[in-house]
This record gives sequence, structure tokens and C-alpha cells, in this order.
Amino acid sequence: FCRGKPQPNFDLVRPALPTLAGLIFSTDEEVLTDSCWALSYLSDGTNEKIQAVIDAGVSRRLVELLMHASPQVKTPALRTVGNIVTGDDIQTQLVIN
Repeated sequence: FCRGKPQPNFDLVRPALPTLAGLIFSTDEEVLTDSCWALSYLSDGTNEKIQAVIDAGVSRRLVELLMHASPQVKTPALRTVGNIVTGDDIQTQLVIN
């Protein structure tokens, strides 16, 4: 729902952020993988999009998922963290902290 070129209007997919924020606490590997990929697509862009993802409260959990046993989860988690740190200095510092 949030993948593809051109990207969908962010305002149409923004309402999914709270749901995705909850799904990244799932114990199901497929749910984690898909949720992290969705967050990576949503955080790919402007600092405003990055901030919306940060405001959903996902940053700490994404960093935790970098230690997940499955590369299927680690890869999209890393992609999302990478997108977040391309934001402004405050956004980058949030992930470092």
C-alpha cells in the first residue's frame, strides 16, 4: 500500500503509522518483515516524512530489531534506520541516542 513509483500521497498512508508501530512488536517474523519494509518506504523521502515515522514511536524498536536473528527482519529495519539518519541533525541524533 505504500510501495511503488511514484510514491503514494503521504497523507493517504500516514494513518497506517500507528498500526505499523504496533506491528513491529509482533513475534511473527513475516509480520515484522513486512512492517519494517512498509516503514522503510514511508521514511524514504523528506524530513517531514521521516519525522512522521519518528513521531509514531518506532525508532527504539527498529534499533532493537537490528539484533534480530533473521536477516529478513534486519534488512528492512536497517533500511528504515538508514532513512531516518538521512534526516536533519536532530532526527539523526535521536537514533544515535
